Amino acid sequence: MEEWGAILQKVRSEYPQAHLLLTTSRRTPIEFEYALANYCTQHNLVRNSDQMTWVAQGQQCDIKDYILAADWVLSSADSTSMVAEVVMSGQPLIVFSDASKMHDAAIQQQLSFLERQKWMSKMDIIQPQPFKLLLGGMNSLNHTETLTAKLYNALGMSHQE
Repeated sequence: MEEWGAILQKVRSEYPQAHLLLTTSRRTPIEFEYALANYCTQHNLVRNSDQMTWVAQGQQCDIKDYILAADWVLSSADSTSMVAEVVMSGQPLIVFSDASKMHDAAIQQQLSFLERQKWMSKMDIIQPQPFKLLLGGMNSLNHTETLTAKLYNALGMSHQE
């Protein structure tokens, strides 16, 4: 929880007027949600314009809407479904992790591939870089639209049909 608290403080310090859309996943423990909510309140990280969705507490959101409404998305490295959804959307993605705690070689390999393609940037929680620097070198590509157009083309159909 401390890592998320620190990273949210960094977001707020670099983007003081930002509207945050924060959601947890269905695998997030409810204790984590309560601790993070308390942290955000204690450190004045939450504004009236922010949207917090605590899934373990029974709240729901359409994650696609959150992704498309965002200027950029921040995800933890172990949230592979979120990483995949954001990459497919073409939204800029920053994935943060503690490299010393990431022991899943397959996830490391996939994140390295995505970073080489410039579809995301990795932020090491121990030595975080400014978000603007991480966002600057990305090649955003809406993979869903690209794949849809290719499928329509392969079927000999117009994408507008």
